[in-house]
Amino acid sequence: MTTKSIQALDRAVVILNALAEQPNGLSLTQLARILKLTPQTVQSLLRTLQIHDFVYQARRAANYQLGPACLRLGQLWLSHHGIEAAAEEIIRELAAQTGEYTLLATMVGNRLHPLVEIRASQPLAANNPWSMDQWHQMATGQVLLAEMEEDSRQRLLDELEGDGLIEDREAFLRQLQAIRRRGEVVCPTTRSEHISALAVPVRDPGGHHTLALGMAVPAARFTPPYQKQLLELLHQTARRLAQRWYRGTPSGNNQQVGTP
Repeated sequence: MTTKSIQALDRAVVILNALAEQPNGLSLTQLARILKLTPQTVQSLLRTLQIHDFVYQARRAANYQLGPACLRLGQLWLSHHGIEAAAEEIIRELAAQTGEYTLLATMVGNRLHPLVEIRASQPLAANNPWSMDQWHQMATGQVLLAEMEEDSRQRLLDELEGDGLIEDREAFLRQLQAIRRRGEVVCPTTRSEHISALAVPVRDPGGHHTLALGMAVPAARFTPPYQKQLLELLHQTARRLAQRWYRGTPSGNNQQVGTP
């Protein structure tokens, strides 16, 4: 039996699939060429997708990219298959072991999006350490910036610089390059110099990543030996997350699973 499809939905799916294959997004002209439609028709489709957050445009004339609604659907799919729960279970183990505030995050458009957030259990705690409008100064934010594609990073830096959030772009770029070489970052938090933060990337088997795993710790107990211990635990946990998240489901099969 032949299943009839709805033309507008077919076209919207083509747009989403095309954007999914392009980390830096696509222009209206490029999408019109792919769909073999006029730019006016494609723009109408894009506006509808934008209303529902399936497509995101950072500013006028910028490329179109997948929006946060795609992430939400991905999270639901993963949770239905037990993978997100498995990731949260691993992070809760880490938080229970250290008693520190722990965060797993990714980038959605030009925003940092928390996936799993565990509050500290120690009496002297560093809960709510972030100012989300200063996400680029967060340890997790810097890790994500350091290892993303060059075009995407430059686009985000353009926005941050345009908003007056970066004073010295070249110095900040050198800082990101150092983070990428080390594969980790340690820095003060955006809310208080008395709280330190550290983060590492969660990489897939190909050496890429779209996730960052971090912690916030009161400076009073953030001694060099403790810093070294926490970094080792973060790297170990990141490897466990990558194995669970990218290489298979909790049931143990080898199905490749994409990043949310």
